[in-house]
Amino acid sequence: KNELVINVPDIRAIYYKSQGDYVTALNSYQEVQSFYPSSSVPHFFKADLYYRLNDIEQTKNELQKAALKAELNEQNNFPEIYLFYGDVFMDEEESELALDQYQLAYDLVQDDVFYLQMLKARYEEHEFQTELAELEETIAMLEAKLQAEQEALSTKNESVLAE
Repeated sequence: KNELVINVPDIRAIYYKSQGDYVTALNSYQEVQSFYPSSSVPHFFKADLYYRLNDIEQTKNELQKAALKAELNEQNNFPEIYLFYGDVFMDEEESELALDQYQLAYDLVQDDVFYLQMLKARYEEHEFQTELAELEETIAMLEAKLQAEQEALSTKNESVLAE
């Protein structure tokens, strides 16, 4: 049997993760991290692997590093860091810490209905009623704004076609 040899570390990490070989994937993400030391991305993916290995302390450690690097460079900042971090805190029944992370995610996505819906699902699941009510109001306003923009565009298109 010929063994597959993958020389690109990020591809290798993805491959081994897909094969369920999380330790080899972790080693590959460590290599990726050495190439991109200021990036939050390898830490995020290492956190996911540690989570799959049920190592919650290492999961939180990697998410903390990802959040710190994201804070230092906004190009490395993405909402999944905080959604995942919040989820881990909820697993640990640390709802206040989870809510702090969800708020950081909200700060990044407050105009993105897709991500707000993801956040809404978490608020519903964990019964964060006050935050849920505020979020539903925000989503309703954004959806109304999007619908008004679509109607205005449709009206404009109809008038152009009528000419």
